[in-house]
Amino acid sequence: MDPRFLFWVSEVIGSHGVVGEKRNCQIVVLAVLTTVFDPPPVSILVKARSTAGKSNLLEKVLKIFYRFMVVARSGFSREAL
Repeated sequence: MDPRFLFWVSEVIGSHGVVGEKRNCQIVVLAVLTTVFDPPPVSILVKARSTAGKSNLLEKVLKIFYRFMVVARSGFSREAL
C-alpha cells in the first residue's frame, strides 16, 4: 500500500469541499476500510454540536466508497447502543 494513501484520500475529499477536517476524514476512511479485513469491521459514532457539519463531513467522505461498504444510521435509541 502506498504510504501516502491517507494524504491522497484527504486531497480527494478536500476537492469535494470538506475543509479543516483532515483528521476526522482520515478516521472515517480507516473505519470504512475495516469492512474489507477479516476481523469484524469497526463502527464510529460522530458527535458534535448540531451545526458542526457532521452530516456534510460524512456525506462527502462516504461518497468515495461503494455503497455496500457503509451502513449509516442516525438517531439511535439507548437500546440500539
